[in-house]
Amino acid sequence: MSGGRRLSNCRCGCCSYPVIFGFMSGIGLIIIITQLLPLIGLTSPGTPLSSLLAAGSAIGNVNLQALFFALGTIAAIYLLPKITKVILGTLVAQVFFTLYRFVKTSGTYHRRYTTRVARTAF
Repeated sequence: MSGGRRLSNCRCGCCSYPVIFGFMSGIGLIIIITQLLPLIGLTSPGTPLSSLLAAGSAIGNVNLQALFFALGTIAAIYLLPKITKVILGTLVAQVFFTLYRFVKTSGTYHRRYTTRVARTAF
């Protein structure tokens, strides 16, 4: 029992805190950069450098519905815990925006998709 306790309190001594902090910050920055274009409704080119280069020309092609969904989800995730701690903000955002998308499209995508599958299946 005490051996497990000792292992859980073990800290890696081979890397300093600034190195680990810089590594984690770099990974976070890469994730943020690669998700900028999907935030405005465009496909990501893949690499962080190509995402940064494509961001300048993509400003005119903003998909407002995708931007609404992204900013609404972010707002729900960060603002809902300030209102209540009982319900997770991520769960509320997922359920609300899924229902909103379903009601707004009223199943038109489902009908188009099943028709396309039926045509290609035979």
